[in-house]
Amino acid sequence: MRWVALFALVFAMPSNARAGGWTTPEGTLFAKLALYHLGSDTLFVDSLREGVFCAEEGVQLGEGERGPYDCNLDGGGGLVTTQLFLELAIGLHERVDLRLQLPIILRGEFVSDGTPSSRAGAGDLRVSGQLRFLDWPFVGAIHLAIKAPTGFFTPDAVGVPLGEGQWDIRGSLIGSRSWLDGRLYMSAELGYRLRLPNEELGFSGEGLNLGDELLAVAELGGRPLPWLMLGSRLDLLYGLVSSDGFFELPGRRVLYVRGTLGIEPFQSIRGAESIAAEFGIALPLWGRGWPGDPVVHIALSGQFSLW
Repeated sequence: MRWVALFALVFAMPSNARAGGWTTPEGTLFAKLALYHLGSDTLFVDSLREGVFCAEEGVQLGEGERGPYDCNLDGGGGLVTTQLFLELAIGLHERVDLRLQLPIILRGEFVSDGTPSSRAGAGDLRVSGQLRFLDWPFVGAIHLAIKAPTGFFTPDAVGVPLGEGQWDIRGSLIGSRSWLDGRLYMSAELGYRLRLPNEELGFSGEGLNLGDELLAVAELGGRPLPWLMLGSRLDLLYGLVSSDGFFELPGRRVLYVRGTLGIEPFQSIRGAESIAAEFGIALPLWGRGWPGDPVVHIALSGQFSLW
C-alpha cells in the first residue's frame, strides 16, 4: 500500500481557519490557498517490511527506521507530490463555523519497476464544522469532519490515485487557552477518525476494513508583533490494524513537529479585514509506513466580512 504515502500532505495540512478551539467570527468568511510540497526517498519501515534485506544498500530494514520505498528498485524509488489546498470557513454563529477543504494534486508521482507514474487532478473533499461550547476558564470546542471519496482512486500497484477511496468520519475535542490579550495561546486536541471499508482493496475480494486512527495535537503560538505570527505544534496520527478477514495490515503512523511563520502586513484593505502570508515546514520524527522526509508549504489567506 505504498500509495498511502501520497496522502501525507493531507495530514501535514491542518485546518487553520482558527487556531485551537476558536471559531470563525459570525458573518465572516476565511479563505486560504496553500501550496504544499513533498519530495521523499525514505519511508518509515512498518512490521510488513521489517527484516527485509536491501542488497543495494547492504542493510536489513528494522521497524521504525527510515528505509527505501522499494529495495528492488535502483536507488530505492520514492515520490514527489505537489498539492494546492483550497480552504474556506464561514462563521454561521458566534460559536459555530462551517469549513470546506479541497486538495488539487498538481503533481503526484512515484517510481514503479523503474517507470515514473504520475497523475494530477482534484482529491478528496473534506467538510467540517466546529462548535465552541466553553469560553472560560479555557476555550472548549467539538470538531466534526467528513471526508468524501471524490478523488480518483485505483488499487493498481503502478497507478497513482488522487483520493483514498473511502469515506472517513472524524470527531475531536479541543481545549485552548490564551494570555496577554490573545498574543500567546496554547491548545490541545484529541480525536478519533472512523475509516469506512474500501471495497477496492484487500485480498479476499470483499474489501478492506481500514483501521481507524487516533489523533492528538499540542500547539503553541503567538503574535509577538501586530503583523507577525509564530506557531509550533506536535501532531500524532496512530493508525490501528486493517483487515480483510484473511490478512492484517499495519496502520499508518507518524509524529510531526511543525513550525510556521505568518506575516499580516495588510488590514482592512479593499473589503478584506486582513490579508496574510504563511511559510511552514513539518518534520516527521517517528512513523510507520509514512514518508520520512519534511513537508514545506507557502500560503496566502484573507478574512472578509459578509454581514
